[in-house]
Amino acid sequence: MKKLLTAVLGILCLCLVSCQKEVDDTLSNSGSNNGGTSSTKLTKTVEKLGADSLVTVYRYNSSGKITGVDMVGVDVGQPYDYYLTYVRNSSGIIQKQIIKSADLVQFGIDSIVSVVSYDAANNRYKSGVSNLSLMGIPIADSVVFQYDGGGKLITEIDYTDVGFGYLQSWKRVYTYSGNNLGT
Repeated sequence: MKKLLTAVLGILCLCLVSCQKEVDDTLSNSGSNNGGTSSTKLTKTVEKLGADSLVTVYRYNSSGKITGVDMVGVDVGQPYDYYLTYVRNSSGIIQKQIIKSADLVQFGIDSIVSVVSYDAANNRYKSGVSNLSLMGIPIADSVVFQYDGGGKLITEIDYTDVGFGYLQSWKRVYTYSGNNLGT
């Protein structure tokens, strides 16, 4: 039972991370990246902490919009792989987010698909919802985005349901300093 609980919590953590919306303009639908060109986009980061390391590669389409993130490395001495793909419609709006990882495969899960909701009238993402079954236990995870009057993302609130109804899992609050993210 303890292993099952650990597995469920691990998958829930992965779900929570997977629903995170990037504050960067990369996900916007304006076609702009703050005046830069596609060559100014972040393409790779490398993190090293002792013997652990993580290489993150960011993929973009020809319009300069992010299409995927690949993270590969070693975490606490164990191999780590996490592949995130964004599926966009012909207008460039994200429709789905797909997560693949060897950690998921060991639990019989090929991938986690999050359906993304977009508010075209206000030109912003509203929410993301993921549903999966882990060892026969249905798990639902959703994140809701809230914006200020100027259209800046101010909060993300995540809700998870493991069979007892939706409960708030976490809340992330953003503040700004001018046009830049403050905290």
